Amino acid sequence: VGLRPINLVCTNLDTGMRKTVIRLTSQRQHGVALILVLVVLLVTTILGLSAVNSTLIDTQVAGNASEARTTFQASETLLAVVRNQPISKYSEAIIGGTTLSIAPPSDVSSALPSTTLGATLRYEGEGTVAFGSSIGKFKPQMFKSVGTATRDVSGASASHAQGMVVLAPGT
Repeated sequence: VGLRPINLVCTNLDTGMRKTVIRLTSQRQHGVALILVLVVLLVTTILGLSAVNSTLIDTQVAGNASEARTTFQASETLLAVVRNQPISKYSEAIIGGTTLSIAPPSDVSSALPSTTLGATLRYEGEGTVAFGSSIGKFKPQMFKSVGTATRDVSGASASHAQGMVVLAPGT
């Protein structure tokens, strides 16, 4: 059932004798090797595409982590810029009672192209001094500084705030 004979003629080179061999083969075996090779090729292709997809995702994750580190460092740099402002800026914040925007220095801006930078200084009010303190002739003035950085292309952003106390002459 489903078998067909194949006649093979073999010749012995030493004796010159010919011998006919009859083999039976199945007709259903034709194409099995082709199907097996196609299945192996399909599995290999799926594994290759999976590896490429995994590599692309890893690259995106690494890029996002780099952008996050850049914005973090930029916002921290802006806090240092606010801390190093002359005392007159702090006086402006006290007198005006508003939040002052402080422009980042050009060297910071030029080091971070395609990044929106912002720094603010806000007067939070007058603090109190503990009784018996040796600084009774001074009034603590409380400020809040905020540094914000946003990457224009990726949209990664970071905003850091820091509280500061400046001792001012008291009455």
